[in-house]
Amino acid sequence: MEGPGSRLQPSRGIGQLYADPDAPLYKALRSVLGRLSVLGRIPEAAGAEQYGLALVPPRAFHVTALDGINTGNLESVAPAYQDEARRYLAGLPETLREQLSEDQLPGAQPPGEQLPREQLPREQLIREQLIREQPTGERPAGEPPAFVRHLMASALARQTWRLTFELRDLVIWGASALAARLRPTAAAEAKVEAFCAARRELAASFARRFGPTVREPYEPHVTLGYFADPGGARRARRVLPTWSGAAQDAAKGTTLRLTRTRLYGFTDMATFVRGP
Repeated sequence: MEGPGSRLQPSRGIGQLYADPDAPLYKALRSVLGRLSVLGRIPEAAGAEQYGLALVPPRAFHVTALDGINTGNLESVAPAYQDEARRYLAGLPETLREQLSEDQLPGAQPPGEQLPREQLPREQLIREQLIREQPTGERPAGEPPAFVRHLMASALARQTWRLTFELRDLVIWGASALAARLRPTAAAEAKVEAFCAARRELAASFARRFGPTVREPYEPHVTLGYFADPGGARRARRVLPTWSGAAQDAAKGTTLRLTRTRLYGFTDMATFVRGP
């Protein structure tokens, strides 16, 4: 998901996602990450390295709306789409840049509130039917593969959401990642619930057609770092309450505003390429 200040800057020919440096919640998280070496009486010289924790650069902070197809779930992709998905992932970032832009899509709606289906333009309904029925391998050159077009045509991607989150806490997921969990502000709860409903609808249709499923319920979060091994994660759990408390103190009164979802591909956890 993107906030109003999200932007891409070129780096070695690849687009990198730069989070809005002025987003108050992101700034609070940055301040805490800069103090991990002294939180919980950790020797300053050891810092995050004591736990084998590689921090995500703040420029790559992001909130994932829904995972698509990636190398982690490629084996669960339906056989009809396996080859196409494999080629697409292998060709990143170039394959993402080859896609049609939104204003080239027949019947595309401008950002705004989603119309009821019975009010959708006939051209858009025809286009969606073609997306559902078009076999893999029979798409025009330069057009996105079927699974990408499915994501792009969804309400999740085409609607403007204007969601506002605040920090919930820090958590260690499994033995691999340190993340900042988010929760909607009181004023945004209804909008976030509508967003989650659209996400469930997309996840269900995506799984039916392409195979991969997504985790429910939705837990919006910002990934802050990755542990090199399970032992480091176990050691970090002992100081996690201290880290989380410091983050909650730093983020008190701050929010993160997100307005749209867009398609991104990534070649590592700091380098992102934005699609149409």
